[in-house]
Amino acid sequence: MASLDVESLKGHIFVVGATGSGKSTLLVFLMRFIHENIKDASVIFIDPHGDASVQLASLVENPTLYDPIYSPFALNPMDLGSYKDESERTYLVQRRVSELVNMLNELFGVEQSKAPRLLWIFRGLLYYLYSITDTPTFLDLYTLLSDLLRDPNEIRVLMKSSGLDDEIIKNTIEAISSLPPESFTAVLNRISGFVMPAGSLTSKTFNTRKTSVDWNKMLESTQVTIFRIPRHALPDDFHKILTSTIVMDLFFAIEKRKNGTKPITPVYLVIDEFQNFADLDILDVIFSEARKFGLFLVIAHQTPPSSERNPFAFYSKQFKAYYCFSFRTRRRGKACKGYGQFELERNAHEPSELHCFS
Repeated sequence: MASLDVESLKGHIFVVGATGSGKSTLLVFLMRFIHENIKDASVIFIDPHGDASVQLASLVENPTLYDPIYSPFALNPMDLGSYKDESERTYLVQRRVSELVNMLNELFGVEQSKAPRLLWIFRGLLYYLYSITDTPTFLDLYTLLSDLLRDPNEIRVLMKSSGLDDEIIKNTIEAISSLPPESFTAVLNRISGFVMPAGSLTSKTFNTRKTSVDWNKMLESTQVTIFRIPRHALPDDFHKILTSTIVMDLFFAIEKRKNGTKPITPVYLVIDEFQNFADLDILDVIFSEARKFGLFLVIAHQTPPSSERNPFAFYSKQFKAYYCFSFRTRRRGKACKGYGQFELERNAHEPSELHCFS
């Protein structure tokens, strides 16, 4: 086993290396080490390839596996979850609407000239849906947008009778009035992939009202949870929404835990080759505040966090430990510059050319 410093793992961790360099193998090694050596730590792994999930599951006892193909689950991005009072509900609605608007913007690739107005329409329709249910779905959003395309006046009447804030209603209706009907066609076509056909894998995963993922169990000490979502077998949109929703819902669950009575134990969210949640607003909070909540990110990427091509460049100083595989190009020097370096002891079972920067 390599000699790892437990203290250096009590923070956000970045793993960098080219394709095939051994990043996934290292992540499995780190997760096992965290599970066995950091008291009460729970590990949540998002695996876009599939092989590392199998490897990790064979190394730890009783992991919980979520696999949309072989172990199906429901994960509604709009499910508000539980709350203790109306004040908390209002807060959750505001936060979730903000994140959902970012997700929809990224997913639909909204034209820059139309983005502000379309995003206001998304925001207004989501607030309207939350005024009538805690569990709206993509189907509800699709139906509202279809109605909007058919009869904009109907949406105006519905929103005015919903009791929503006047400013939300005003901005939404102004945005609707300023866009031609054809502006919504492309968006409807993208949403339709999440609701039709009704029995599709995507529809069954995202279009069920109540999420079946047990976030509270996931946060229990020593739990290991694996989301196995092999990219080769699933659509790109599926990955984007799934990853963003996992990060969003997990953060909300951890935020609630902070205000509860149970002890705060460390949670490690490990993401291999995923950049799909880089546009979430809560990323700022996760990097700057999440350590207070006991949440630590372990992220693998092909470029150093200081690279302008890396979506985490802005957060490069927030990582406590860096694990860098040697590059055969000048990129290695850029990756390593400015960090103190020590080389892990290694043997035939561990990744080669591995250095740690912290």
